[in-house]
Amino acid sequence: MTSSKTEETDTTKHVINNTWDISITPPSTTKDDSGGPGPSTAKRQGPGTEMCTIKGTAGNNVLRGTSKADVICGFGGNDVIYGGGGDDIIIGGPGNDKIDGGSGLDLLYGDAGNDSFAAKDGARDTVVGGAGKDRATVDKGKDAVTGVEKLS
Repeated sequence: MTSSKTEETDTTKHVINNTWDISITPPSTTKDDSGGPGPSTAKRQGPGTEMCTIKGTAGNNVLRGTSKADVICGFGGNDVIYGGGGDDIIIGGPGNDKIDGGSGLDLLYGDAGNDSFAAKDGARDTVVGGAGKDRATVDKGKDAVTGVEKLS
């Protein structure tokens, strides 16, 4: 995974396997309909599921990563996903997911649904909530968080 930041918009883009990306724009650079500060936005693009090293299904899954860097995709359903060790990328997909990045520099993306994240491991993680009412336990001041309504 490589990451880059666009200075004009403060957008951070994470590129995975040279073919799939997640772009995150913080609220300070977006505008709502009235011209005031808008919400954080996250956009993901890619060719499909081939970048996932561990895949769920459209149902409810319990997925566990390895001690190495994994790309874990939950897809639909209310999933429970554990990253394990390594610098993981975890994408919950639609549904109310519980995502624990484990140790390492992780990128956690909830997608649609009321998701909960655990990213309090001392490493600099990135947590993106997506649509829904999300909550996260993070290393405050260290982790980058967007689209999450409740932090602890």
